[in-house]
Amino acid sequence: MAATSYQLQERPYLFILPTHEDAAYFQSDLESAFEKQVLFFPSSYRKPFDFTQLDSTHVLQRAETLSALNHTSELPKMVVTYPEAVAEKVINRQDLEKNTLTITQNTKLSIDFINEFLYEYDFERVDFVYEPGQFAIRGGIVDIFSFSNDLPYRIEFFGDEIESIRTFDIESQLSVGKIHTVTIVPNVQAKFLANNHISLLEYIDRNSVIWIKDVQFTLDILREGYKKASQTMESVIRRGYKKQSRMD
Repeated sequence: MAATSYQLQERPYLFILPTHEDAAYFQSDLESAFEKQVLFFPSSYRKPFDFTQLDSTHVLQRAETLSALNHTSELPKMVVTYPEAVAEKVINRQDLEKNTLTITQNTKLSIDFINEFLYEYDFERVDFVYEPGQFAIRGGIVDIFSFSNDLPYRIEFFGDEIESIRTFDIESQLSVGKIHTVTIVPNVQAKFLANNHISLLEYIDRNSVIWIKDVQFTLDILREGYKKASQTMESVIRRGYKKQSRMD
């Protein structure tokens, strides 16, 4: 029914399933029906509302989905998610676009500028990249593992001109494919956690169709998430006051 509806209307669709498992199965079914990628939007955390245990794979998926939603394409996008993920707020479109670096082949860009940008957005400089949020510089070659792609990018410079851009495999270090333009997205959860964050429902297009399986259950989870987030914030504030009092 969902697949047929999408084909008839061709509008952006957001599907909210009760659990992560339900959402993953639903995404798989949709991809089988369309033989194309359907975006998945998970929670940032390993356990529901456990704000101490970030899941780096989920953070990457969230950034990928937001980046995809922020770029226009011929076909409207479909996103599958679940209540815990929707409960977390996201960076707004303007901030995401402003703080995203686009790198295009045969254009001029300073390696020093890339280095400063990546440091500013909490990327870690390493000898060899192996996970999102890392970069390496060796002579005229810059490797970057963005939070918007499953594979890292290798950018080769000739002076200040970008000569080539490729994705590569972290194990073999061999090229996977050539790319003309790449988008470097920072960890939007860490960098913009308290800056003008909005609901995913505010982020998607106004003409989006929203499907929810079990509305009351979804609302209950959202309320629970708000309550736990408020308790966590109060606890952080209390610890801050106690620490300040000891210092005084």
